[in-house]
Amino acid sequence: MSGTGPRPVDAPITGSVDAAERERFDLIVIGGGIYGILALREAARRGIHGILLERDDFGGATSWSSHRIVHGGLRYLQSADLSRFTQSVRERKWFAETLPGLVEPLACLMPLYGDGLKRPAALRAALAVNSLLGKAVGGSTPRIPGGRVWSAAETRTRAGLPEAEPVRGGAAWHDGRLISSERAMICLLRDACRRGAAAVNRVRVVRPEIDNGEVRGVAAVDERTGRELLVRAPAVLNCAGPWLADESLVSDPAERRRLFMPARAFNLVLDGPPPSESALAVSARRPGSPVLFVVPMDGLTAAGTWHEPAEGASPSPRPTARSVKRFLAELRDALPGFDADRSRIRAIWSGLLPAAADGGAEPSDRPVIVEHRPGFVSVSGVKLTTARLVAVRALARLLPDATDPGPDEPIADPLGNLPLGFGENVHTQEMTEAIERMRREEAAESLADVVLRRSRWYLARSPESLSGALAAGLDLETAQADHQAERVWAFVRCPLDP
Repeated sequence: MSGTGPRPVDAPITGSVDAAERERFDLIVIGGGIYGILALREAARRGIHGILLERDDFGGATSWSSHRIVHGGLRYLQSADLSRFTQSVRERKWFAETLPGLVEPLACLMPLYGDGLKRPAALRAALAVNSLLGKAVGGSTPRIPGGRVWSAAETRTRAGLPEAEPVRGGAAWHDGRLISSERAMICLLRDACRRGAAAVNRVRVVRPEIDNGEVRGVAAVDERTGRELLVRAPAVLNCAGPWLADESLVSDPAERRRLFMPARAFNLVLDGPPPSESALAVSARRPGSPVLFVVPMDGLTAAGTWHEPAEGASPSPRPTARSVKRFLAELRDALPGFDADRSRIRAIWSGLLPAAADGGAEPSDRPVIVEHRPGFVSVSGVKLTTARLVAVRALARLLPDATDPGPDEPIADPLGNLPLGFGENVHTQEMTEAIERMRREEAAESLADVVLRRSRWYLARSPESLSGALAAGLDLETAQADHQAERVWAFVRCPLDP
């Protein structure tokens, strides 16, 4: 890492439909989620001239719906999976040091009830080994402190648990939290473009173009106009998330199943803070109950992740009201005394992940990389923390002669001094300036682009607080801004009908 501090990414997101059709590229990346964005950036760091094509807007689907936690490898250490422990702690360090203004240390606390590996003595040993091994494999960083085990009384106080709760102690450690995954993805994409890449949103890839057995590029459609176009490159990396196994992209049924059998995952953002200043890792005290993370988030609470089957040929990423009710009930059982009620929902982060088994709820625990033919590779993954590492491996399969550029350098958000929090109690002129830069530099076109995927303004208590700035920044009448904002807030906060 460079010792000069983070560099603001002043380069804009560059790319257009006309340029996509006119130029010849070394690589086409399909999909603008975290895997696609990191693959494009890693390719650009290796001197590969790439273009990313996204069917909707950058970072707008499953990547937007993550819990925003950059996990280390503690749970892998408990299962003696040293390979994945090493990967996780190193990649957590990469996030913390490459995006220092967008990743903050996250104190975590797990109440221990004396069962199996969740005994104070077992966790005390695990945390000690976690610290020593993290240093040994190059995964330690001053930005992520170490851990310890608290007494039962300290745990009840720190976790906000009732005095009668029969805890025997608490395991405390640190991971990382993306303050804004929205800004992180946009900054990484801007940095890829600074290094010579291009990125175009609202261009849907319909099929790879194969000529005499060789990849020539992709056929695509400009979703704005319906115009068909050909984008040329000898290598295509498919990172399209829930769409990567579409029959138009991957013809072999066995390969489609291997890449993506859908499961639904969602997190809830709730009004009001959680009972602890630490993120709490809790589960109901009955066999098979999932571990849920209840995370402080600037005066709000992010709780998740809930996993469930996603049935049907084209399952929705949105949960039903019944699913939300079940999750809230589980959360109340896991955290006695915590008021988890549907009326507190500020946002629902939901998306489709690759399942471990067809029709199952559990997500796949390992990435899948499939080489369909020379020059055409698909990658499927679940973990935010190791997304960069998986992208690097997929690039190595596709372009084995590319040279690893060595250590990365820290980058900073060029809009970091502008109001990108919840947008409340902020001067209209400051927000208008931010919106104008998003349109000019970050390919934002609509109110949803600005509010959902380039800021956290969708977490504002009411859209009315933002209407003036949104109307001014997007050249809309106030009534138009109000109408579009109401649609966005309804999408963010409401589950599907039961």
